[in-house]
Amino acid sequence: MMGRQLAGVWVAAFALVLTIVIALLPLDENDHAHPHQAIRKALEATPAWDTIVIGSSLTQAAFPPVTDPASLPDRTAVRISRPGLTQNELLLIAEYALAAGADEIFIEAERLTRTTRVERGAIRTWIDGLAQPVRQNLQAILKGESTGTWKIHGESYFLDGKIPPRGLAFEPAYFVKPTPLRNLGRWDAFLKDAKERGTSVSLLVYPRSQAASDFLADADEDAVRQVIILFAERHGLALFYPAVAWPNEFFADRGHVNQLGRDRYLRELAEWLKAKA
Repeated sequence: MMGRQLAGVWVAAFALVLTIVIALLPLDENDHAHPHQAIRKALEATPAWDTIVIGSSLTQAAFPPVTDPASLPDRTAVRISRPGLTQNELLLIAEYALAAGADEIFIEAERLTRTTRVERGAIRTWIDGLAQPVRQNLQAILKGESTGTWKIHGESYFLDGKIPPRGLAFEPAYFVKPTPLRNLGRWDAFLKDAKERGTSVSLLVYPRSQAASDFLADADEDAVRQVIILFAERHGLALFYPAVAWPNEFFADRGHVNQLGRDRYLRELAEWLKAKA
């Protein structure tokens, strides 16, 4: 009993230290509090861009910072992403990208549903959530790079990962549920403005690992899929929807693709773009 109490004290102390470190870390214009500046900085550093890809860490894994015409036909795509991107941030970036003159905008579709993922125990997940930005920021400081959480020029750390042969452990709390789309009026206005400007807006769906797909209930998958499809149909948006589940070899974990997965995703996306051109 005493051992459990002592472990709890150490956990609380560790979390407190991490919180303080996060609060003291310097921030710059790549930080999530300044998405407009982050986008401006990314676009200024990329000549002749015409496409912006917006999303979460899933987008970070699937796209390099800049995708050139050798990978995607007739376009130079700049990736603007942040882990845990919210619906409101997604819309804010999309609006700014349109105002910045993007010819084409790709939007991570599942962010529209605010997909919830709880992959491990509550305490472990909370601690990891605190530790991850600290780890990233300290690595960036050591390299003399930006300490912001917006991924613009940095690469995804999922590329070298792979799911172990023994598979993955899932807890009953791991789920995917759609939530109502907020700011429908603003989305309508944004998409109407995009159409008037001649800017193409497409929705991108990312596959899950076979391990995650096997664990998740079909009803939950179908519910998320319906939200995305209905939104695309309502606004006449193109929707790239590859196979729901890919073999585990293409993933670093449950949902983030590794280098093999990125190569396959970009190849299939390029084929889709050519087919609809």
